[in-house]
Amino acid sequence: MAARRFGVLGALDVPLALGLLRLAVEGFLVILSNPKALIFLGAFLPQFVDPGRSPVWLQMLLLGPLLPILALPAYWGLIAGASRIAGALRKGRAARWLEAVAGVLFLGLGLRLLAEPWAPR
Repeated sequence: MAARRFGVLGALDVPLALGLLRLAVEGFLVILSNPKALIFLGAFLPQFVDPGRSPVWLQMLLLGPLLPILALPAYWGLIAGASRIAGALRKGRAARWLEAVAGVLFLGLGLRLLAEPWAPR
């Protein structure tokens, strides 16, 4: 429900449960294909493992999912805040102001490119 309220699943034409499951599976696949995350967890988690207590593989298996689970509330807050800000920027004066600023920036960058001397390489 919170994902729909904040517009996270608004563009999906699937039931909420299926949409959340699909997002979870996609997120899991992204994490598995991200070597930086695996290297970070491989360097970060061993300092919390005590070989004298229980098997190391079991401790790593329990500690591995703990970090993303503890980060969920922070991510939910970021998503909710970004959704509200994006909604405000899409309406009225804020949208016109943002488009004007972007237009001026692009014009300035284009003029800068035109002003630079061109030399073939």
